[in-house]
Amino acid sequence: MGDQTAPRRTPQVGHHRQQPLDSALPLARTEARAEPDLAHVPAQPCPPSWAVDLLTLTTLTFKTLYVLVFIAHGRRELVHVNVTANPTAAWVWRQIIEATPWGQEPRHLLRDRDAVYGHDFRRRARRIGIDAIATPIHAPKAKACASNCSSWVRWDAKS
Repeated sequence: MGDQTAPRRTPQVGHHRQQPLDSALPLARTEARAEPDLAHVPAQPCPPSWAVDLLTLTTLTFKTLYVLVFIAHGRRELVHVNVTANPTAAWVWRQIIEATPWGQEPRHLLRDRDAVYGHDFRRRARRIGIDAIATPIHAPKAKACASNCSSWVRWDAKS
């Protein structure tokens, strides 16, 4: 009853799945990695690009509501959502002001060519530092990120 230690197990060379360790294999080299060049990294990240879309929603009483959705493209997160029965250019502009508090505006705002935005939308957006980009004519997938929100809104209306 002495202090006996178990003998070390050695891998069996004859086994078809195990291979013996070869001491002749070179070890992984640990080279000093070069420091990244931080001169080309911008001081602040670029402001995000947003997409805006006006979706229609039919209620149980067959009333049509309009949902204005702002989505940030970077992480596809909802920035601002609001609903109205009568969308006007003034109401849409008010939603943009509410979606961009204290200078949190995007660099680019991708929108469709709907008349609800008004004829001076681009000029007004430039005044607050937003480049409003209209989607190309007959390009239904140009705002695919914002257009997919219609399924979210319809799903929420059912529940």
